[in-house]
Amino acid sequence: MIIALTTLFGTLIFGGSVWFCLRRYCPQPSQAELLERRFGRGKPPANERFLERYRPHPSKSRAAVCWIEQGKQHSLGAKVVDLSDDGARIKSSSPLEPDMSVVLEMPHYRLAGTARVRYCRKTALAYSVGLSFKGGLFRIP
Repeated sequence: MIIALTTLFGTLIFGGSVWFCLRRYCPQPSQAELLERRFGRGKPPANERFLERYRPHPSKSRAAVCWIEQGKQHSLGAKVVDLSDDGARIKSSSPLEPDMSVVLEMPHYRLAGTARVRYCRKTALAYSVGLSFKGGLFRIP
């Protein structure tokens, strides 16, 4: 029994000494090196957003975007690409100006909400528009 305890105690002391020396004398990787190890060279980080995104089925992703400009109401058909508690990404046939206020209506889910356009980028066939909700979504009849 004494031999087993002595062996265990010696192993713990030796292992602790080795760990301490390695931590002290081996250089720690930088933040850039850690990211490169994690994601690979030149690759963007994976989606690490706090809120989970929901991707609606294509048949249920139809939406309407409405806004008022110079006293006139405008509307535009769109498709919801992804949706979270604080925003959405949509595809539209026409561009929207950043920082403009819009109302997003999703009739299939009976949801609507006011949002601000964060960005609008031209893609191959449409415009990709990022929306940031100004409050929670609400139910529509």
